[in-house]
Amino acid sequence: MKILFISYYFEPFPGVGAKRVSYWVNNCQKFGITPTVLTATEQVEKKAHVHYIPFEKTTSLLNYFIKDPGLSWKKGLLNYFKDQKEFDYDFVLISGGPFMHFDLANYLKKRFNVKVVLDFRDPFSNNPSFKDSSLKRTIKSYFERKFIKNAAAVIAVNKYCAELIVKSDTNIQIIDNGFNEQEFNSNYSSPENKLPIIAHAGTFIAGLRNPETFLKVVNEVFYDKIEFHQYGKDSPYFEPYKSAEFFKNHGLIDYSDLIKNLESADICLLITEGRSFESTTKVFDYIGLNKKILIITSGQKKTGNLHHLTKSYPNVLWANNNAADVEKAIEDLLIMDTEPFDAYEYSRARSLDKLVDLLKSL
Repeated sequence: MKILFISYYFEPFPGVGAKRVSYWVNNCQKFGITPTVLTATEQVEKKAHVHYIPFEKTTSLLNYFIKDPGLSWKKGLLNYFKDQKEFDYDFVLISGGPFMHFDLANYLKKRFNVKVVLDFRDPFSNNPSFKDSSLKRTIKSYFERKFIKNAAAVIAVNKYCAELIVKSDTNIQIIDNGFNEQEFNSNYSSPENKLPIIAHAGTFIAGLRNPETFLKVVNEVFYDKIEFHQYGKDSPYFEPYKSAEFFKNHGLIDYSDLIKNLESADICLLITEGRSFESTTKVFDYIGLNKKILIITSGQKKTGNLHHLTKSYPNVLWANNNAADVEKAIEDLLIMDTEPFDAYEYSRARSLDKLVDLLKSL
């Protein structure tokens, strides 16, 4: 089986957008799959099966309505395909976001008679996080419907994201993200820290997933009792605590080092707005490491995709985003024993299994 993967992000891009497809490409050979990749991520190490396709500026009026780099990248991809005299692929898998290069589904199906699978890592036309105007949502819905119409199958990362995709007769399958089990040490022991460590992986963006209550509780109640280790970009939320003894900001580090550092944590933190579709790859890493997890929500406890992912995991506690609830949850987690857990269902290996099963069914 030969598959052409088209993904704006691909390794060595360090962000989460590159992890899913990079893992699939690097491990699909064991299933007899020969991969080829087209990406907008410039390659440091040249690989015969990975082709860098730079985006080309476009003057399309759509730029005023949809700020999506896939719109410009599509032009470079079309130029690439126009030069292809041979096209020997069983499937094309196009991953997003960005999303506007999904428009290639129709072109590829008509010209090469190939089956195209669209991988939605996030919602596109109906993403509540974007707070789009009704006009913008209408325009994006038009294009999303057009993309899907020509796809053999659509992939969503969870059932809540699948429900946000425009309705169609196209086969929609759920393939969760997962932790990269190849980066994990299955023999690590429980941490023995002088002070218990609560760790968070990811960037806090102003106006979304606000950590102020958590930081205030740690500062006022647990100042000399725990340490908080942050991995990700800097944030205005951290300004009042940068000189505090409990606060350790490690900044952005690569995935391998992140996993090694998280191994030393006693508790791992998630903060959510409480929207049903919200998901994050770090929950898979936390479960893969068998860590106690604190989920702080501005919505209802134990709801949405985060609850769907963690409801069978024994080492998680939820708290509402208020000081009393957060303080109680931290106290309970500090004395809670960690139960062992088989995390295979949460791994990238399992996601690849699901992808292969899907392709075989088409």
